[in-house]
Amino acid sequence: MVVPPDVVRKVEQEFGSPGRPHQIMFRGEVVDTGCVEWTLPRDTAGVWAILARHRELYARYIQVLELDPGDPALPEIRLQMERLFAGYKPSRVVDGTSIYDIHDLTKGNPRALLHSFLRRARVVLRGDPVIAYLGPHEEGMNSELLLVAPTQDQFDIVRRERTDAINQGYDTEGVIEKLRELDAALGIDIVSAGPDRAEFLLVRPPKGEEAAYWGEWLRHFCPAVQEPRKSLRSGRVLLSWD
Repeated sequence: MVVPPDVVRKVEQEFGSPGRPHQIMFRGEVVDTGCVEWTLPRDTAGVWAILARHRELYARYIQVLELDPGDPALPEIRLQMERLFAGYKPSRVVDGTSIYDIHDLTKGNPRALLHSFLRRARVVLRGDPVIAYLGPHEEGMNSELLLVAPTQDQFDIVRRERTDAINQGYDTEGVIEKLRELDAALGIDIVSAGPDRAEFLLVRPPKGEEAAYWGEWLRHFCPAVQEPRKSLRSGRVLLSWD
């Protein structure tokens, strides 16, 4: 399976940059994963561009609203504004329209910026037979790539990235088996993966004794996790195996 051309066009139009085949090094060889990748901004410059676009759309919305409150273009303009900041709470709401500022996106955390791009891509691709996720840039292990895989099975993200934890005795399928176990208990949303790392959000973050149990489970699965119970309670877990 390959990523459909119309899906690639959607992402290219949304982010304003061309996609390219996503290749990784696996056992000394270059492997085509079948995914398509886009490089994401490394700093808040990309956020300012989004904010500028939002203000532009908002000005257009007010202009059209004043001329004709029943104009059929209004719902589409609102949808475009909402898509820019999918998943974030606005700083204020004016005349039923959400308004955002730079802090709504970054919260002083670069990873929040990357996750905002991922949420935006998933909104755009909702209903398509693909899944979007983040991956490590070729120059480092920070998630700086937006990737789209031709599958709706989130565990295929791990499979396509050849994620493993060999030092803990788990090959790729072993890692997937462990993640499925956690998914069955708490529900997970895999948002990032690389050769020796995976990141996911929890649908039902555990508390109390349940957090203690899964914290110990996580510590055995990935000893590098700092404060596993705290990570579980926060709802976001980053696994990394050296």
